[in-house]
Amino acid sequence: MNFPSLRGWMVLAVGVMILAVGGVRLAHEIDAALAVDRIENGFRNGDGFAAQARQEALRDAVTSGDTEHVREQAIAYLKSAPFDPVVMSVLAHSRMAEGDDAGDLDLRALSARFDQAVQIAPKNQLVRALRDDAQHRLLLRSQPTKAPAAK
Repeated sequence: MNFPSLRGWMVLAVGVMILAVGGVRLAHEIDAALAVDRIENGFRNGDGFAAQARQEALRDAVTSGDTEHVREQAIAYLKSAPFDPVVMSVLAHSRMAEGDDAGDLDLRALSARFDQAVQIAPKNQLVRALRDDAQHRLLLRSQPTKAPAAK
């Protein structure tokens, strides 16, 4: 009886490890496919069902109008796609809205986030629209709300 060599065992171990990682990834995609609103959108998304589920969760958060929920979803999304310019802009915009309500804005950090998003996708209309809206909000915020009373 001839036993495989150490090299054969190593190849077998690597093969089993690759199959295990693939099985975990497949289980994750199946779980995400069950969370997607329309299964066709998951097939259209080149990044898979998990990416589609993240996009839908962020979309639902934005439509809810809850800035804290938008921020949480955007941060979770950026963990898997750290250089997505639209999500970067959505995060900066939601932070600006939160800071606007609380009165504390870190304008340097927000403008750097918007600038980075514009550098990544200079022709993306949504990124530019979010940046322009943020600039417009800052301009409105800096203007006096009441005219001084004449004496």
